Amino acid sequence: MNLRRLKWVAIIVPGVLTAGLVGGLHSLFPVFAMSMLGHSIQLMLIALGSYAFSQWVFGLVATGEARILRRSAQLQELNEVALSISKQMSLDSVLQEVTLRSRSLVGARYSALQLMARDGRPPRTIAADSAETTAVAQFQPPAEVLATVWKTAAPVRLQVAYPLLCVPVLVRGQILGLLYLRTPEAAKEFSADDEQIVMMLANLAATAIERTTLFDQVQQTSQYLERLIAGSQDAIVALATDGRVQLWNRGAETLYGLPAEVAMGQVLPMVPEAERVSYLERLLQGTTGVREEQHVRADGSEVPVIVTHSRVEPLAGQGPTLLMSTKDMTAHHRLEAQRRRLALLEERERIGMDLHDGAIQALYAIGLGLQATARMLPPDTQGVREKLEQAAAQLSTVIQDLRSYILDLRPPGLPGRSLGEGLLSLADRLREEAGIEVTRSIAQCEVGVSPDVAVQLLHVAGEAVSNIIRHSGATAAHLELKLTGGRLTLILRDNGCGLSAGGALPPERRGLRNMKARAALMGGECTVTGAPGGGTEIRVVVPLDG
Repeated sequence: MNLRRLKWVAIIVPGVLTAGLVGGLHSLFPVFAMSMLGHSIQLMLIALGSYAFSQWVFGLVATGEARILRRSAQLQELNEVALSISKQMSLDSVLQEVTLRSRSLVGARYSALQLMARDGRPPRTIAADSAETTAVAQFQPPAEVLATVWKTAAPVRLQVAYPLLCVPVLVRGQILGLLYLRTPEAAKEFSADDEQIVMMLANLAATAIERTTLFDQVQQTSQYLERLIAGSQDAIVALATDGRVQLWNRGAETLYGLPAEVAMGQVLPMVPEAERVSYLERLLQGTTGVREEQHVRADGSEVPVIVTHSRVEPLAGQGPTLLMSTKDMTAHHRLEAQRRRLALLEERERIGMDLHDGAIQALYAIGLGLQATARMLPPDTQGVREKLEQAAAQLSTVIQDLRSYILDLRPPGLPGRSLGEGLLSLADRLREEAGIEVTRSIAQCEVGVSPDVAVQLLHVAGEAVSNIIRHSGATAAHLELKLTGGRLTLILRDNGCGLSAGGALPPERRGLRNMKARAALMGGECTVTGAPGGGTEIRVVVPLDG
Protein backbone atom coordinates (compact mmCIF):
# COMPACT_ATOMS: atom_id res chain seq x y z
CA MET A 1 0.00 0.00 0.00
CA ASN A 2 1.47 3.35 -1.00
CA LEU A 3 1.48 6.48 1.14
CA ARG A 4 -1.32 8.25 -0.72
CA ARG A 5 -3.75 5.36 -0.20
CA LEU A 6 -2.65 5.05 3.43
CA LYS A 7 -3.38 8.76 3.95
CA TRP A 8 -6.93 8.41 2.68
CA VAL A 9 -7.47 5.26 4.73
CA ALA A 10 -6.27 7.09 7.87
CA ILE A 11 -8.80 9.88 7.21
CA ILE A 12 -11.84 7.93 6.06
CA VAL A 13 -11.78 4.71 8.12
CA PRO A 14 -11.84 6.32 11.64
CA GLY A 15 -14.73 8.58 10.66
CA VAL A 16 -16.72 5.75 9.10
CA LEU A 17 -16.19 3.47 12.13
CA THR A 18 -17.10 6.19 14.60
CA ALA A 19 -20.22 7.18 12.68
CA GLY A 20 -21.28 3.54 12.33
CA LEU A 21 -20.75 2.83 16.01
CA VAL A 22 -22.68 5.87 17.24
CA GLY A 23 -25.45 5.41 14.69
CA GLY A 24 -25.83 1.73 15.53
CA LEU A 25 -26.15 2.37 19.27
CA HIS A 26 -28.68 5.10 18.75
CA SER A 27 -30.74 2.95 16.47
CA LEU A 28 -30.69 -0.16 18.61
CA PHE A 29 -30.62 1.33 22.07
CA PRO A 30 -31.84 4.93 21.87
CA VAL A 31 -32.52 5.30 25.63
CA PHE A 32 -29.29 3.54 26.67
CA ALA A 33 -27.22 5.48 24.15
CA MET A 34 -28.38 8.77 25.62
CA SER A 35 -27.52 7.72 29.19
CA MET A 36 -24.24 8.42 30.88
CA LEU A 37 -23.22 4.79 30.77
CA GLY A 38 -23.99 4.66 27.08
CA HIS A 39 -21.81 7.68 26.40
CA SER A 40 -18.97 6.07 28.40
CA ILE A 41 -19.26 2.81 26.47
CA GLN A 42 -19.26 4.76 23.16
CA LEU A 43 -16.10 6.60 24.12
CA MET A 44 -14.43 3.38 25.24
CA LEU A 45 -15.30 1.63 21.97
CA ILE A 46 -14.07 4.59 19.94
CA ALA A 47 -10.79 4.58 21.91
CA LEU A 48 -10.33 0.84 21.38
CA GLY A 49 -11.08 1.17 17.70
CA SER A 50 -8.67 4.06 17.35
CA TYR A 51 -5.96 2.09 19.13
CA ALA A 52 -6.46 -0.97 16.94
CA PHE A 53 -6.50 1.18 13.81
CA SER A 54 -3.33 2.99 14.89
CA GLN A 55 -1.56 -0.29 15.52
CA TRP A 56 -2.52 -1.49 12.05
CA VAL A 57 -1.34 1.75 10.47
CA PHE A 58 1.93 1.77 12.42
CA GLY A 59 2.49 -1.85 11.39
CA LEU A 60 2.13 -0.91 7.76
CA VAL A 61 4.55 2.01 8.23
CA ALA A 62 7.07 -0.17 10.04
CA THR A 63 6.87 -2.80 7.31
CA GLY A 64 7.40 -0.15 4.64
CA GLU A 65 10.28 1.40 6.56
CA ALA A 66 11.95 -1.98 7.02
CA ARG A 67 11.55 -2.63 3.31
CA ILE A 68 13.05 0.74 2.48
CA LEU A 69 15.95 0.25 4.86
CA ARG A 70 16.60 -3.22 3.47
CA ARG A 71 16.43 -1.95 -0.09
CA SER A 72 18.78 0.92 0.79
CA ALA A 73 21.24 -1.52 2.35
CA GLN A 74 21.03 -3.72 -0.74
CA LEU A 75 21.63 -0.79 -3.07
CA GLN A 76 24.55 0.39 -0.97
CA GLU A 77 26.10 -3.08 -1.06
CA LEU A 78 25.36 -3.27 -4.78
CA ASN A 79 27.22 0.00 -5.27
CA GLU A 80 30.18 -1.39 -3.33
CA VAL A 81 30.13 -4.48 -5.55
CA ALA A 82 30.15 -2.30 -8.68
CA LEU A 83 33.11 -0.29 -7.37
CA SER A 84 34.99 -3.44 -6.42
CA ILE A 85 34.34 -5.05 -9.79
CA SER A 86 35.51 -1.96 -11.67
CA LYS A 87 38.94 -2.30 -10.05
CA GLN A 88 39.43 -5.97 -10.97
CA MET A 89 40.70 -7.32 -14.30
CA SER A 90 40.48 -11.03 -13.46
CA LEU A 91 37.19 -12.43 -14.74
CA ASP A 92 37.21 -15.34 -12.28
CA SER A 93 37.61 -12.97 -9.34
CA VAL A 94 34.75 -10.77 -10.60
CA LEU A 95 32.38 -13.70 -11.10
CA GLN A 96 33.33 -15.16 -7.73
CA GLU A 97 32.49 -11.87 -6.03
CA VAL A 98 29.19 -11.50 -7.91
CA THR A 99 28.17 -14.99 -6.84
CA LEU A 100 29.14 -14.39 -3.21
CA ARG A 101 27.51 -10.95 -2.94
CA SER A 102 24.25 -12.16 -4.52
CA ARG A 103 23.86 -14.62 -1.67
CA SER A 104 24.40 -12.00 1.02
CA LEU A 105 22.19 -9.40 -0.69
CA VAL A 106 19.04 -11.53 -0.74
CA GLY A 107 19.76 -13.78 2.24
CA ALA A 108 20.18 -16.96 0.21
CA ARG A 109 21.89 -20.08 1.49
CA TYR A 110 23.49 -21.10 -1.80
CA SER A 111 24.36 -19.23 -4.98
CA ALA A 112 26.07 -20.23 -8.20
CA LEU A 113 26.82 -18.84 -11.65
CA GLN A 114 26.63 -21.18 -14.62
CA LEU A 115 28.47 -20.03 -17.76
CA MET A 116 27.82 -21.49 -21.19
CA ALA A 117 30.60 -22.61 -23.53
CA ARG A 118 32.00 -19.73 -25.64
CA ASP A 119 35.24 -18.62 -27.38
CA GLY A 120 36.61 -22.13 -27.15
CA ARG A 121 36.07 -22.30 -23.37
CA PRO A 122 34.06 -25.21 -21.88
CA PRO A 123 30.92 -24.59 -19.80
CA ARG A 124 31.53 -24.24 -16.07
CA THR A 125 29.81 -23.46 -12.78
CA ILE A 126 31.18 -20.94 -10.28
CA ALA A 127 30.11 -21.30 -6.64
CA ALA A 128 30.31 -18.59 -4.01
CA ASP A 129 32.73 -20.81 -2.13
CA SER A 130 34.75 -23.63 -3.62
CA ALA A 131 33.83 -25.77 -0.59
CA GLU A 132 30.18 -25.52 -1.63
CA THR A 133 30.66 -27.00 -5.10
CA THR A 134 29.10 -30.32 -4.04
CA ALA A 135 26.15 -28.59 -2.37
CA VAL A 136 25.61 -26.38 -5.39
CA ALA A 137 25.47 -29.42 -7.63
CA GLN A 138 22.71 -30.83 -5.39
CA PHE A 139 20.43 -27.78 -5.65
CA GLN A 140 20.90 -27.11 -9.37
CA PRO A 141 17.54 -25.99 -10.78
CA PRO A 142 15.44 -28.56 -12.61
CA ALA A 143 16.14 -28.98 -16.31
CA GLU A 144 12.73 -27.56 -17.31
CA VAL A 145 13.40 -24.40 -15.31
CA LEU A 146 16.78 -23.92 -16.96
CA ALA A 147 15.24 -24.54 -20.38
CA THR A 148 12.60 -21.89 -19.70
CA VAL A 149 15.20 -19.30 -18.72
CA TRP A 150 17.40 -20.13 -21.71
CA LYS A 151 14.38 -19.82 -24.01
CA THR A 152 12.71 -16.68 -22.61
CA ALA A 153 15.79 -14.87 -21.27
CA ALA A 154 13.60 -13.81 -18.32
CA PRO A 155 14.10 -14.39 -14.56
CA VAL A 156 12.16 -17.15 -12.79
CA ARG A 157 11.00 -17.24 -9.14
CA LEU A 158 9.37 -20.44 -7.99
CA GLN A 159 8.91 -22.81 -5.09
CA VAL A 160 10.08 -26.36 -5.70
CA ALA A 161 11.40 -28.22 -2.68
CA TYR A 162 12.83 -24.84 -1.70
CA PRO A 163 12.53 -21.21 -2.83
CA LEU A 164 14.51 -20.71 -6.04
CA LEU A 165 15.52 -17.63 -8.04
CA CYS A 166 17.12 -18.03 -11.48
CA VAL A 167 18.30 -14.95 -13.44
CA PRO A 168 19.89 -14.84 -16.92
CA VAL A 169 23.21 -13.08 -17.57
CA LEU A 170 22.61 -11.08 -20.76
CA VAL A 171 24.97 -9.19 -23.09
CA ARG A 172 23.16 -7.34 -25.89
CA GLY A 173 20.32 -9.84 -25.79
CA GLN A 174 22.58 -12.90 -25.82
CA ILE A 175 22.55 -15.23 -22.81
CA LEU A 176 26.04 -15.92 -21.49
CA GLY A 177 25.02 -17.74 -18.35
CA LEU A 178 22.59 -18.15 -15.43
CA LEU A 179 22.82 -16.88 -11.86
CA TYR A 180 20.64 -18.93 -9.52
CA LEU A 181 20.07 -18.84 -5.75
CA ARG A 182 18.13 -20.86 -3.15
CA THR A 183 17.08 -20.23 0.44
CA PRO A 184 16.54 -22.70 3.31
CA GLU A 185 13.45 -24.87 2.86
CA ALA A 186 11.50 -23.10 5.64
CA ALA A 187 12.37 -19.59 4.47
CA LYS A 188 9.97 -17.37 2.60
CA GLU A 189 10.11 -17.06 -1.12
CA PHE A 190 12.21 -14.51 -2.93
CA SER A 191 10.53 -11.15 -3.44
CA ALA A 192 10.31 -8.95 -6.52
CA ASP A 193 12.86 -6.66 -4.87
CA ASP A 194 15.24 -9.62 -4.53
CA GLU A 195 14.73 -10.39 -8.18
CA GLN A 196 15.58 -6.81 -9.18
CA ILE A 197 18.73 -6.76 -7.04
CA VAL A 198 19.94 -10.09 -8.47
CA MET A 199 19.18 -8.82 -11.99
CA MET A 200 21.42 -5.82 -11.31
CA LEU A 201 24.16 -8.17 -10.13
CA ALA A 202 23.72 -10.29 -13.27
CA ASN A 203 24.08 -7.13 -15.37
CA LEU A 204 27.31 -6.34 -13.54
CA ALA A 205 28.54 -9.85 -14.28
CA ALA A 206 27.59 -9.45 -17.95
CA THR A 207 29.45 -6.13 -18.12
CA ALA A 208 32.52 -7.72 -16.53
CA ILE A 209 32.42 -10.64 -18.98
CA GLU A 210 32.13 -8.31 -21.97
CA ARG A 211 34.83 -5.99 -20.68
CA THR A 212 37.22 -8.87 -20.01
CA THR A 213 36.49 -10.38 -23.42
CA LEU A 214 37.24 -7.08 -25.15
CA PHE A 215 40.36 -6.64 -23.03
CA ASP A 216 41.55 -10.14 -23.99
CA GLN A 217 40.90 -9.39 -27.67
CA VAL A 218 42.82 -6.13 -27.44
CA GLN A 219 45.68 -7.87 -25.67
CA GLN A 220 45.77 -10.67 -28.25
CA THR A 221 45.72 -8.16 -31.09
CA SER A 222 48.45 -6.14 -29.41
CA GLN A 223 50.59 -9.22 -28.83
CA TYR A 224 50.04 -10.34 -32.42
CA LEU A 225 51.11 -6.93 -33.74
CA GLU A 226 54.13 -6.96 -31.45
CA ARG A 227 55.12 -10.38 -32.79
CA LEU A 228 54.65 -9.16 -36.36
CA ILE A 229 56.80 -6.10 -35.74
CA ALA A 230 59.42 -7.99 -33.76
CA GLY A 231 59.68 -10.76 -36.37
CA SER A 232 59.78 -8.47 -39.40
CA GLN A 233 63.01 -8.63 -41.39
CA ASP A 234 62.59 -4.95 -42.25
CA ALA A 235 63.73 -2.39 -39.70
CA ILE A 236 60.69 -0.87 -37.99
CA VAL A 237 61.40 2.16 -35.80
CA ALA A 238 58.96 4.39 -33.92
CA LEU A 239 60.12 7.89 -32.97
CA ALA A 240 58.76 10.59 -30.68
CA THR A 241 58.45 14.11 -32.06
CA ASP A 242 61.89 14.93 -30.66
CA GLY A 243 63.42 12.05 -32.65
CA ARG A 244 63.96 9.72 -29.68
CA VAL A 245 63.52 6.00 -30.39
CA GLN A 246 60.40 4.45 -28.84
CA LEU A 247 60.40 1.15 -30.78
CA TRP A 248 63.37 -0.74 -32.24
CA ASN A 249 62.65 -4.23 -33.57
CA ARG A 250 64.99 -7.11 -34.37
CA GLY A 251 65.13 -6.05 -38.02
CA ALA A 252 66.55 -2.69 -36.90
CA GLU A 253 69.08 -4.45 -34.68
CA THR A 254 70.25 -6.55 -37.64
CA LEU A 255 70.32 -3.69 -40.15
CA TYR A 256 72.04 -1.08 -37.99
CA GLY A 257 74.05 -3.37 -35.69
CA LEU A 258 72.66 -1.62 -32.60
CA PRO A 259 70.86 -3.55 -29.80
CA ALA A 260 67.40 -2.33 -28.82
CA GLU A 261 68.45 -1.59 -25.23
CA VAL A 262 71.13 0.75 -26.56
CA ALA A 263 69.01 2.36 -29.28
CA MET A 264 65.99 3.12 -27.07
CA GLY A 265 65.94 6.78 -26.11
CA GLN A 266 68.60 7.84 -28.60
CA VAL A 267 67.87 10.57 -31.16
CA LEU A 268 67.87 9.19 -34.74
CA PRO A 269 70.89 6.89 -34.24
CA MET A 270 70.63 5.67 -37.86
CA VAL A 271 71.08 9.17 -39.34
CA PRO A 272 74.48 10.94 -39.57
CA GLU A 273 74.77 13.33 -36.64
CA ALA A 274 75.22 16.41 -38.83
CA GLU A 275 71.92 15.68 -40.65
CA ARG A 276 69.68 14.79 -37.69
CA VAL A 277 68.09 18.21 -37.16
CA SER A 278 67.13 18.70 -40.82
CA TYR A 279 66.06 15.04 -41.11
CA LEU A 280 63.69 15.37 -38.13
CA GLU A 281 62.23 18.60 -39.52
CA ARG A 282 61.54 16.84 -42.80
CA LEU A 283 59.82 13.99 -40.98
CA LEU A 284 57.64 16.36 -38.96
CA GLN A 285 56.58 18.32 -42.04
CA GLY A 286 55.55 15.28 -44.09
CA THR A 287 52.73 12.83 -43.52
CA THR A 288 53.70 9.79 -45.56
CA GLY A 289 56.38 9.08 -48.12
CA VAL A 290 58.85 6.61 -49.60
CA ARG A 291 62.44 7.69 -50.18
CA GLU A 292 65.83 6.06 -50.81
CA GLU A 293 68.48 7.24 -48.37
CA GLN A 294 71.89 6.46 -46.92
CA HIS A 295 71.79 5.48 -43.25
CA VAL A 296 74.70 4.64 -40.96
CA ARG A 297 75.38 1.53 -38.93
CA ALA A 298 76.79 1.39 -35.44
CA ASP A 299 80.30 0.85 -36.88
CA GLY A 300 80.01 4.04 -38.97
CA SER A 301 79.57 2.30 -42.33
CA GLU A 302 76.83 3.48 -44.67
CA VAL A 303 74.00 1.31 -45.90
CA PRO A 304 71.59 2.14 -48.74
CA VAL A 305 67.97 1.85 -47.60
CA ILE A 306 64.51 2.64 -48.84
CA VAL A 307 62.42 4.25 -46.10
CA THR A 308 58.64 4.39 -45.77
CA HIS A 309 57.68 6.89 -43.09
CA SER A 310 54.28 7.90 -41.77
CA ARG A 311 52.79 9.96 -38.97
CA VAL A 312 50.58 8.14 -36.45
CA GLU A 313 47.94 10.35 -34.87
CA PRO A 314 48.23 10.63 -31.08
CA LEU A 315 46.09 8.89 -28.49
CA ALA A 316 44.58 10.78 -25.58
CA GLY A 317 47.32 12.31 -23.47
CA GLN A 318 50.08 11.28 -25.88
CA GLY A 319 51.98 13.00 -28.65
CA PRO A 320 52.11 11.86 -32.28
CA THR A 321 54.46 9.07 -33.29
CA LEU A 322 56.70 8.97 -36.36
CA LEU A 323 56.83 5.46 -37.79
CA MET A 324 59.66 4.37 -40.13
CA SER A 325 59.84 1.09 -42.04
CA THR A 326 63.31 0.65 -43.54
CA LYS A 327 64.46 -1.97 -46.04
CA ASP A 328 68.12 -2.76 -46.76
CA MET A 329 68.83 -2.09 -50.45
CA THR A 330 72.36 -3.51 -50.49
CA ALA A 331 71.31 -6.76 -52.14
CA HIS A 332 69.11 -4.85 -54.58
CA HIS A 333 71.99 -2.59 -55.58
CA ARG A 334 74.24 -5.62 -55.96
CA LEU A 335 71.71 -7.22 -58.28
CA GLU A 336 71.45 -3.97 -60.24
CA ALA A 337 75.23 -3.87 -60.60
CA GLN A 338 75.23 -7.47 -61.77
CA ARG A 339 72.49 -6.64 -64.26
CA ARG A 340 74.54 -3.73 -65.58
CA ARG A 341 77.63 -5.92 -65.82
CA LEU A 342 75.62 -8.53 -67.69
CA ALA A 343 74.35 -5.85 -70.08
CA LEU A 344 77.93 -4.66 -70.56
CA LEU A 345 79.08 -8.20 -71.29
CA GLU A 346 76.28 -8.60 -73.82
CA GLU A 347 77.26 -5.32 -75.44
CA ARG A 348 80.90 -6.42 -75.55
CA GLU A 349 79.82 -9.65 -77.18
CA ARG A 350 77.86 -7.71 -79.78
CA ILE A 351 80.80 -5.37 -80.44
CA GLY A 352 83.13 -8.36 -80.74
CA MET A 353 80.86 -9.98 -83.28
CA ASP A 354 80.63 -6.75 -85.24
CA LEU A 355 84.41 -6.31 -85.19
CA HIS A 356 85.01 -9.89 -86.24
CA ASP A 357 82.43 -9.93 -89.00
CA GLY A 358 83.11 -6.39 -90.20
CA ALA A 359 86.41 -4.68 -89.40
CA ILE A 360 88.61 -7.78 -89.21
CA GLN A 361 87.30 -9.19 -92.48
CA ALA A 362 87.80 -5.79 -94.19
CA LEU A 363 91.37 -5.49 -92.86
CA TYR A 364 92.10 -9.05 -93.91
CA ALA A 365 90.91 -8.27 -97.42
CA ILE A 366 93.10 -5.14 -97.52
CA GLY A 367 96.10 -7.19 -96.38
CA LEU A 368 95.52 -9.74 -99.14
CA GLY A 369 95.25 -6.89 -101.66
CA LEU A 370 98.57 -5.42 -100.51
CA GLN A 371 100.27 -8.78 -100.78
CA ALA A 372 98.85 -9.29 -104.30
CA THR A 373 99.97 -5.79 -105.31
CA ALA A 374 103.50 -6.45 -104.01
CA ARG A 375 103.74 -9.62 -106.12
CA MET A 376 102.64 -7.70 -109.22
CA LEU A 377 105.40 -5.05 -108.95
CA PRO A 378 108.46 -5.32 -111.26
CA PRO A 379 111.82 -6.48 -109.83
CA ASP A 380 113.33 -2.95 -109.86
CA THR A 381 110.80 -1.72 -107.26
CA GLN A 382 112.18 -3.76 -104.39
CA GLY A 383 111.85 -0.87 -101.92
CA VAL A 384 108.15 -0.36 -102.71
CA ARG A 385 107.56 -4.11 -102.44
CA GLU A 386 109.14 -4.16 -98.98
CA LYS A 387 106.99 -1.24 -97.87
CA LEU A 388 103.85 -3.00 -99.07
CA GLU A 389 104.86 -6.23 -97.37
CA GLN A 390 105.61 -4.26 -94.18
CA ALA A 391 102.15 -2.63 -94.38
CA ALA A 392 100.56 -6.05 -94.90
CA ALA A 393 102.47 -7.36 -91.87
CA GLN A 394 101.26 -4.37 -89.81
CA LEU A 395 97.68 -5.09 -90.92
CA SER A 396 98.16 -8.67 -89.78
CA THR A 397 99.36 -7.36 -86.42
CA VAL A 398 96.30 -5.07 -86.16
CA ILE A 399 94.04 -8.03 -86.92
CA GLN A 400 95.72 -10.02 -84.15
CA ASP A 401 95.31 -7.06 -81.83
CA LEU A 402 91.58 -6.83 -82.62
CA ARG A 403 91.17 -10.53 -82.03
CA SER A 404 92.97 -10.14 -78.70
CA TYR A 405 90.53 -7.36 -77.71
CA ILE A 406 87.58 -9.50 -78.70
CA LEU A 407 88.76 -12.58 -76.80
CA ASP A 408 90.06 -11.15 -73.54
CA LEU A 409 90.11 -7.34 -73.84
CA ARG A 410 93.91 -7.24 -73.47
CA PRO A 411 96.25 -5.12 -75.59
CA PRO A 412 98.82 -6.72 -77.92
CA GLY A 413 101.95 -8.16 -76.42
CA LEU A 414 100.49 -8.70 -72.90
CA PRO A 415 99.28 -12.31 -72.85
CA GLY A 416 102.01 -14.49 -71.39
CA ARG A 417 104.37 -11.49 -70.99
CA SER A 418 105.07 -8.94 -68.27
CA LEU A 419 104.18 -5.23 -68.17
CA GLY A 420 107.82 -4.35 -68.75
CA GLU A 421 108.03 -6.61 -71.81
CA GLY A 422 104.89 -4.99 -73.22
CA LEU A 423 106.43 -1.53 -72.81
CA LEU A 424 109.67 -2.69 -74.49
CA SER A 425 107.58 -3.95 -77.41
CA LEU A 426 106.00 -0.47 -77.73
CA ALA A 427 109.47 1.11 -77.71
CA ASP A 428 110.52 -1.21 -80.55
CA ARG A 429 107.43 -0.12 -82.46
CA LEU A 430 108.51 3.53 -82.21
CA ARG A 431 111.95 2.69 -83.59
CA GLU A 432 110.75 0.39 -86.37
CA GLU A 433 107.74 2.35 -87.63
CA ALA A 434 108.89 5.95 -87.20
CA GLY A 435 112.66 5.67 -86.92
CA ILE A 436 112.56 7.37 -83.49
CA GLU A 437 115.43 6.63 -81.14
CA VAL A 438 114.00 5.60 -77.75
CA THR A 439 115.78 5.64 -74.38
CA ARG A 440 114.26 3.27 -71.85
CA SER A 441 114.26 3.04 -68.07
CA ILE A 442 111.88 0.28 -67.02
CA ALA A 443 112.00 -0.87 -63.42
CA GLN A 444 111.19 -4.45 -62.46
CA CYS A 445 107.97 -3.83 -60.49
CA GLU A 446 105.64 -6.61 -61.59
CA VAL A 447 104.86 -7.74 -58.03
CA GLY A 448 101.79 -5.90 -56.73
CA VAL A 449 100.62 -4.70 -60.15
CA SER A 450 97.19 -6.21 -60.88
CA PRO A 451 96.40 -7.44 -64.41
CA ASP A 452 93.73 -4.75 -64.77
CA VAL A 453 96.21 -1.99 -63.95
CA ALA A 454 98.76 -3.49 -66.35
CA VAL A 455 96.15 -3.59 -69.13
CA GLN A 456 95.14 0.03 -68.55
CA LEU A 457 98.77 1.22 -68.45
CA LEU A 458 99.53 -0.54 -71.73
CA HIS A 459 96.42 1.05 -73.26
CA VAL A 460 97.69 4.48 -72.20
CA ALA A 461 101.23 3.74 -73.41
CA GLY A 462 99.92 2.40 -76.74
CA GLU A 463 97.80 5.53 -77.29
CA ALA A 464 100.80 7.74 -76.42
CA VAL A 465 103.05 5.85 -78.89
CA SER A 466 100.40 6.23 -81.63
CA ASN A 467 100.22 9.99 -80.96
CA ILE A 468 104.01 10.33 -81.14
CA ILE A 469 104.12 8.49 -84.46
CA ARG A 470 101.20 10.37 -86.05
CA HIS A 471 101.37 13.89 -84.65
CA SER A 472 104.67 14.76 -82.95
CA GLY A 473 107.27 14.71 -85.74
CA ALA A 474 109.77 13.69 -83.05
CA THR A 475 113.19 12.17 -83.64
CA ALA A 476 113.81 10.98 -80.08
CA ALA A 477 111.68 9.75 -77.17
CA HIS A 478 112.07 8.53 -73.63
CA LEU A 479 110.04 5.73 -71.98
CA GLU A 480 110.23 5.24 -68.20
CA LEU A 481 108.44 3.09 -65.60
CA LYS A 482 109.27 3.45 -61.90
CA LEU A 483 107.86 2.62 -58.48
CA THR A 484 108.15 5.16 -55.62
CA GLY A 485 106.25 5.28 -52.34
CA GLY A 486 103.64 2.70 -53.36
CA ARG A 487 102.81 4.63 -56.54
CA LEU A 488 103.56 3.48 -60.08
CA THR A 489 104.69 6.18 -62.53
CA LEU A 490 104.74 5.84 -66.33
CA ILE A 491 106.48 8.61 -68.35
CA LEU A 492 106.61 9.06 -72.13
CA ARG A 493 108.52 12.10 -73.42
CA ASP A 494 109.33 13.18 -76.98
CA ASN A 495 111.13 16.12 -78.67
CA GLY A 496 108.41 16.81 -81.22
CA CYS A 497 106.25 19.84 -81.95
CA GLY A 498 104.58 19.81 -78.52
CA LEU A 499 101.15 21.10 -77.48
CA SER A 500 99.27 24.07 -78.91
CA ALA A 501 99.72 27.53 -77.45
CA GLY A 502 98.68 27.65 -73.81
CA GLY A 503 99.18 23.91 -73.31
CA ALA A 504 95.47 23.09 -73.71
CA LEU A 505 94.36 19.77 -75.13
CA PRO A 506 92.76 20.13 -78.58
CA PRO A 507 89.07 19.15 -78.39
CA GLU A 508 89.44 16.65 -81.23
CA ARG A 509 92.22 14.70 -79.45
CA ARG A 510 89.96 11.95 -78.13
CA GLY A 511 92.97 9.72 -77.47
CA LEU A 512 94.38 12.16 -74.92
CA ARG A 513 91.01 12.36 -73.13
CA ASN A 514 90.79 8.56 -73.08
CA MET A 515 94.21 8.36 -71.42
CA LYS A 516 93.01 10.66 -68.62
CA ALA A 517 89.82 8.62 -68.23
CA ARG A 518 91.78 5.35 -67.96
CA ALA A 519 94.07 6.86 -65.32
CA ALA A 520 91.02 7.95 -63.33
CA LEU A 521 89.59 4.41 -63.49
CA MET A 522 92.78 3.20 -61.80
CA GLY A 523 92.43 5.83 -59.07
CA GLY A 524 95.33 7.79 -60.49
CA GLU A 525 96.04 10.83 -62.64
CA CYS A 526 97.31 11.50 -66.17
CA THR A 527 98.97 14.82 -67.01
CA VAL A 528 100.02 16.03 -70.47
CA THR A 529 102.50 18.92 -70.43
CA GLY A 530 105.20 20.49 -72.56
CA ALA A 531 108.58 18.76 -72.17
CA PRO A 532 111.72 20.76 -71.29
CA GLY A 533 113.41 21.94 -74.50
CA GLY A 534 110.27 21.31 -76.58
CA GLY A 535 108.04 18.33 -77.18
CA THR A 536 105.42 16.66 -74.96
CA GLU A 537 105.53 14.74 -71.72
CA ILE A 538 102.80 12.31 -70.68
CA ARG A 539 102.94 11.27 -67.02
CA VAL A 540 100.61 8.67 -65.47
CA VAL A 541 100.71 8.11 -61.69
CA VAL A 542 98.55 5.37 -60.11
CA PRO A 543 98.52 3.78 -56.65
CA LEU A 544 99.30 0.09 -56.53
CA ASP A 545 96.08 -0.59 -54.58
CA GLY A 546 94.01 1.14 -57.27
